[in-house]
Amino acid sequence: MTTFSAPRLYAHWRELPFAVDCEAAFHALYGDARAAFWLDSAVTGDERSRWSFMGDASGAGSAEVSYDAARGRLEVREMGSVDTRAESIFAYLEREHAAISAPQNAPPCPFKGGNVGWLGYELRGEACEQRVARHATTPDAFFIRVRRYLAVDHQEGRSYVVALCSDQEPGDDAQAWIDATSTRLVHLQPPPLPEYGRRRDPVVFRLAHSRERYHEEIVQALAWIGEGQSYQICLTNELTCEVEANPFTLYRVLRELNPAPFAAFIRWPGGAVLSASPERFLAVNASGLVEAKPIKGTIRRSPDAEADRALASALAASEKDRAENLMIVDLLRNDLSRVCETGTVFVPSLMAVESFATVHQLVSTVQGQLRAGVSTVDLIKATFPGGSMTGAPKIRTLELIDALEQRPRGVYSGAIGWLGDDGALDLNIVIRTILVEGNRLSIGAGGGVVADSTPEAEFDEMLLKTRALIHAIVHASTGGMDENRYLIEGV
Repeated sequence: MTTFSAPRLYAHWRELPFAVDCEAAFHALYGDARAAFWLDSAVTGDERSRWSFMGDASGAGSAEVSYDAARGRLEVREMGSVDTRAESIFAYLEREHAAISAPQNAPPCPFKGGNVGWLGYELRGEACEQRVARHATTPDAFFIRVRRYLAVDHQEGRSYVVALCSDQEPGDDAQAWIDATSTRLVHLQPPPLPEYGRRRDPVVFRLAHSRERYHEEIVQALAWIGEGQSYQICLTNELTCEVEANPFTLYRVLRELNPAPFAAFIRWPGGAVLSASPERFLAVNASGLVEAKPIKGTIRRSPDAEADRALASALAASEKDRAENLMIVDLLRNDLSRVCETGTVFVPSLMAVESFATVHQLVSTVQGQLRAGVSTVDLIKATFPGGSMTGAPKIRTLELIDALEQRPRGVYSGAIGWLGDDGALDLNIVIRTILVEGNRLSIGAGGGVVADSTPEAEFDEMLLKTRALIHAIVHASTGGMDENRYLIEGV
């Protein structure tokens, strides 16, 4: 491995004795930014949703990084200049994080500066050394190299305004930004009313694969499972619509309807990614402790408390859902064993029922300790894409998925989050997510097909996972007139 000389980073920061209103803060600080992020713990009250982070590509050392896997082309936009190079996103991230050390005088939050963005599903070609025949309209990876950001501790009721600079840079600009930003946050006004659309016609969603075709694909998947080619195949579909909707307004509606612990809003030059993900892909602390929390098994919630408890109990007892979950746990144990110390990979929680705004889900936890000399980028490559979005065994199942779906997934099924300069990271699985590209909005959804799956049940589960996202789109585009004012073509 090449040895890099690591510049010394210093953190300038100020603690504010309150948790800022994140909607108001993002609008005020980053409403006009070309590219910006908000990693949003919209569910508060427990450790999984303690911190939110937001920022953009402003300030010395910051940059926008976009990657096109088909061309093997990396584009870095820094201080107004654009550098295009033939380099993999994984090579870039490895070089970045080998060349930067943890900042001195770091603030007491888990993210201490680094890269924030997404890794798209088609990067499976590089992570798994497979040929990828289909290419998404979105960048296969997009990151913001972050040197100035806001961290909000929802649990302790604190906010931190942070600016990083190297030992070759004067700290005056960083301190001036902290002063100005802190003043704005102290005097923060409530966010303006949402900019709803005024659509009167029903919103029309189109399924990429109709009910009939999706059923045929499930039948084929079951045949392959019967032949022993796979144990579980995560089959997905896509809904698209054409509407005029302000992306930030739409995200505000989505987080109100479906708050989630690993949510995110990322604006990029070609659109926006709005995620209400409940699933953690990977988290690593600075000491190398790895945690993955795969989700497999979903059932709707009921407004009636007794019926809701019965639904949760039915999910916990479901042999089909438990089989799905166990297979992915075994896959993740295998993935982590490739990069973790022998004997450290274990499962502290198996198939616990966790409840979210619209669904109950079965969630397991897998942990391990990274081996010495293994980087966070090595970890990502060993585990990407997340097993809950592929099935098992991974490599063969990815080939079967491609034969069935015959379309790119893009950001969906990838990962969103941060890679820290100190070696820590936190990434979600991109599910329950809306992709906005102009007036075209898309939603990915799917489920794991196992031996006792049925086509009708799998199709219904796939649609269930889109419900909150559909309602958010309809609400934002019609001004909340009627969340059920929509049609789905292909059902």
